[in-house]
Amino acid sequence: MWSIWVLGDISSTAEDVARWDVALATSALLDPKWWHNMVSTRFAVDEPSDIPALSVEGYALAWFTANLLGHRVAVHTGDNSGFGSLNLVVWDLPIRVVVLSNEQCTDVMEVAVELLEPLLG
Repeated sequence: MWSIWVLGDISSTAEDVARWDVALATSALLDPKWWHNMVSTRFAVDEPSDIPALSVEGYALAWFTANLLGHRVAVHTGDNSGFGSLNLVVWDLPIRVVVLSNEQCTDVMEVAVELLEPLLG
């Protein structure tokens, strides 16, 4: 799993993160051009994914950009001692996935992909 370390944590529920995603993507908080700017690839990431359906393309402003089963996605990961999280937005569909785990060993990306394969495959 790929990760870029930063300082800072938040405590939130999956529902709160999902509402945040919808607010970002529906102009409730930002003009659409700023959301697009936020999730546009800034530099390429040359790290293969161990999940066949996922191809990581690069890194944006706190988001990884990737291709998942032919759909562009933006992914924000997080972890802390004992916890793991993932926030995934499908750009061309109104689909957002939030995975929170109280076990750091959980592959939150694998969980998200398993949830999305029936919808996107």
